[in-house]
Amino acid sequence: MSEVLRLVREPERCVNSMAQVKVPGGDHKGKAIEDPTVPVDTLNYWANRIAKDLEQNPTKQFADQDRINVAAMRGEVARRGGAPAQSQQRPAAQQQRAPSTAVVQAPVQALVGSYGAATMVDAKLREAASQFHLVSPATSCGSLPEGCEVALSLVHVDPSTDKSGPGDVAPVGGGKLSLSGSVLKKIGAAAGIDWDPVMSGRLDNGKNPHYCHFRAVGTVRLFDGRVRTVTGEVEIDMREGSPQIVAMQQRAKEGANLDSQIRDTRLFLLRHAETKAKLRAIADMGVKRSYTAKELEKPFAVARIMFTGKTQDPELRRMFASKIADSMLGGSRALYGGQAPALSGPAPTPQLIGHEAPPHFAPADDEALTSYGEEVTRTPLPHAPPANPGDAYEPPTGTDASY
Repeated sequence: MSEVLRLVREPERCVNSMAQVKVPGGDHKGKAIEDPTVPVDTLNYWANRIAKDLEQNPTKQFADQDRINVAAMRGEVARRGGAPAQSQQRPAAQQQRAPSTAVVQAPVQALVGSYGAATMVDAKLREAASQFHLVSPATSCGSLPEGCEVALSLVHVDPSTDKSGPGDVAPVGGGKLSLSGSVLKKIGAAAGIDWDPVMSGRLDNGKNPHYCHFRAVGTVRLFDGRVRTVTGEVEIDMREGSPQIVAMQQRAKEGANLDSQIRDTRLFLLRHAETKAKLRAIADMGVKRSYTAKELEKPFAVARIMFTGKTQDPELRRMFASKIADSMLGGSRALYGGQAPALSGPAPTPQLIGHEAPPHFAPADDEALTSYGEEVTRTPLPHAPPANPGDAYEPPTGTDASY
């Protein structure tokens, strides 16, 4: 602290130190703090932000250099004739200013990475939310478990709908685009979603080739170490006369090849159901169901917590390193010798038996399909009764074809 006081009280020493101090982020990242194009408000903002991080964690890595940086920034403000701001809030001009295209493109390298200080994680989450589509277990971080860090990564989406394009999106009408299954898997993997292969799967028995009821169950770890379960469920009923088929016929535009769409959906029924169910689960983390092409020009900033074992405590550092080695070598020991880690309990067994497809209703006549929004008289088609009365399935009141 004496070094910091000397830098503030002795302007000439502060000027010499400024030669090594640069703006750490934002529009003026990398510029020397004595650069006249760097506003005083920017210097005040970074000085207060770094000082707040030091208050939260005074023994953090590079703490001594950070104290010198804070003193140098405040010394430069004083040299320009301004007063160092004590507010921890971002200047109002920066809060109201909309991010430009350059701002969206430039801070990618500054954002991507892992951060162990909760205050830094909190600042990076706010920065990501203002410039990208943030997908995170939380929008702020109060504290982190010992030995953990938060990693931020970017997932880019190509909004092109050309057949020769990557196929990241699909048009859903109204100028909106839905994300493809491959993009969703990237976002889910970046967020650390672990899909449960036991609890995820079809809820029906698969006997009807045109009906599928799928549930996706995954887990994601929160910033405080707790595990959150995310689920998504969808029914796709491509049987003739089903509510979804009727809705597709009513929404079909002139010249649309509806038969081809229905045929392709039936052909990849399970794949469509699984993707839509996972989309519903991932949507719980802040992913919308559709975007405009303009919105998709901004990538997705995805945050996840990870255990790195980094700590200032030497004893904990040794213990964490041993645990990480045990985890990494567990598979090799099981294959090539050594005691494999014991399971915490019996191996899980699937709990899903599968239900019959719900009763199928056909329209009374062809003209009933043309009266959209009106009540349609329907007659149940013959179907075999359930072998076990306990397996009876009540028909749903309606089926949502969207995802």
